[in-house]
Amino acid sequence: MRTYSDENYESYRINNLYMPGSTALKADPAPIMTKEEYKRDLEEKNEYLAKRSKMLDIRRSRLYTFYMVFVVAATVILMSRYIDLQSAITIKLREIAKLETQIQELQADNDAIEKRLATQVPVITVKEQALSKLGMGYAKDSQIKHYSVDNVDFMSQYEELP
Repeated sequence: MRTYSDENYESYRINNLYMPGSTALKADPAPIMTKEEYKRDLEEKNEYLAKRSKMLDIRRSRLYTFYMVFVVAATVILMSRYIDLQSAITIKLREIAKLETQIQELQADNDAIEKRLATQVPVITVKEQALSKLGMGYAKDSQIKHYSVDNVDFMSQYEELP
């Protein structure tokens, strides 16, 4: 149990007897408490404050619990979404790797076919056949049309050429 000094009691008594302002409205001063009444009053206030503090602590702990449950749930949702996205990215990367492998195989097949065609029929034979059997010939100067292009690698065609 807490003990109170005479100074605390005297300051309490003086503060409760003092009335602010230039004149007192009533002639009756506030009732003066004995030391025992003062101690009992302080004990009641301390008990009230302890109960109030306990209630506030319970309320805070409930709010904190709710807050923590919310944070954990949000974290779980975000992490599950993150894992879903990571697995989707992994699947897409595997598909890309398969397609790149197919492209490489097709390019190798294409190169092999080109080499086979190039070695099967020589270009000179094709030229001779075109000139002799098909009646083809080299283009004459009157058949050649020259076009100028500003850009070296690009030319836009807006209508059919004659």
